[in-house]
Amino acid sequence: QMASEMSKFKAGFLARTSHELRSPMNSMIGTLQLIIFDLADNPEEEREFANQAYNSALKTLGLLDQIIDVAKTEHGTEKLQIERLQLSKVLEAVDDLTCLQAANRSIRLKILPPDPNIYVLADESRLKQVLISLVDTAIAEMNEGSINISVHPAPESGYVHIRIDDQRPVSAWSESW
Repeated sequence: QMASEMSKFKAGFLARTSHELRSPMNSMIGTLQLIIFDLADNPEEEREFANQAYNSALKTLGLLDQIIDVAKTEHGTEKLQIERLQLSKVLEAVDDLTCLQAANRSIRLKILPPDPNIYVLADESRLKQVLISLVDTAIAEMNEGSINISVHPAPESGYVHIRIDDQRPVSAWSESW
């Protein structure tokens, strides 16, 4: 079952990542074209174009790092550091890293704090990376609305379900996440 889930995750991850790589790459190309063809009105605007291209390059680099991390984990060259984590602290970190981005796009981000006694076994950096990626993608694909994150323990199975509700169209969820 884990192999099947990992296969679905990889397929969805690669599809999303390749799609997400195109956006910052196109932005870089567009802003650099403005500079190359001397279409800036003044040096300040040219500097802003260069800044936009730089930020797009950083975003592209971050996405490539995620691909490399998945590949290293897949091939066993990077081991997961599974540890007992307080889920409320993980979600606080996710909130800290995504709240300004949501606010800048006028999207309401609400993370319902879970019971502080809920712990999960996970690799902290990977769990945060996945949750932040899900929230970032939702923010990027929305023009308005809200994103709500809640935690639902399932004591009978020993699992904790993290639910991310947003107001994107259903078509946005055609891949395995």
